[in-house]
Amino acid sequence: MLRPESRYYDFSGLTALIVDDHPVLRAAVREILKNYRCHDVRMAADGQEAITVIGETNKLDLVICDVEMKPMNGLQLAKAIRADLTGAPYDIPIVMLTAHSERQTVRAAVALHVNGFVVKPVRPMLLAEKIGWVLRNPLSIDPIVPEDHDVDVLPSERKKAPHFAPSAGKAAEPPAAPEMLPEDVIIVRTKEEFDELRRKMVERVGYFKAKDLRAGSIVAQDVLTPAGAILLKKGMTLTEEIIDVVRGHGALGEILVLQ
Repeated sequence: MLRPESRYYDFSGLTALIVDDHPVLRAAVREILKNYRCHDVRMAADGQEAITVIGETNKLDLVICDVEMKPMNGLQLAKAIRADLTGAPYDIPIVMLTAHSERQTVRAAVALHVNGFVVKPVRPMLLAEKIGWVLRNPLSIDPIVPEDHDVDVLPSERKKAPHFAPSAGKAAEPPAAPEMLPEDVIIVRTKEEFDELRRKMVERVGYFKAKDLRAGSIVAQDVLTPAGAILLKKGMTLTEEIIDVVRGHGALGEILVLQ
């Protein structure tokens, strides 16, 4: 039976690839997609297996990928895709699943033109909203220039020279080589562009004062009153009414939420 919120999104006709080394999480994400009418779902346990699955798939519209996997992690897979080394469209939408939101990981993902981040544990409506957003807002990008060691991590049948597709109105030529930057950064962006992409792509996880809480935020840990009673339970979605109650307790301090 379809859940009530599934009426807001319809991913029928979409072919998706889920890449995660935890079989339970892969199955959970698959069930979420099926609930939104996406029934053509492929799965892989790491980046190398994903490339094999890509090679066996005639049509692929979306990659949902974990960050931390071995032997080939999610950022390495995204880099191979964006370098046009895998057989998938190099500009295919990529949504990263991660338990982390550190600046280094976000910066590396932004440099790889990852379309969106979803912080674990995955919530069905949030994942659907993120997928809907990235499908409605495709990126106009050129393939990145791969480094020699990027080709070495690929299965032998996928080791090939990158194909650089011309952008509209431009001659077909490889993008300019990046400047010497830390290993996790490939493409130089201005601070303003990075901050804007981070705001759009990554949920904010952190401690917030009651006056800064927003309706729709998710409580990330139980909140107790000074007397020890549970005021907010982990996983609760904040409403304006709940926030008003929280603001009435002046001694609560900062609250850990995902906004």
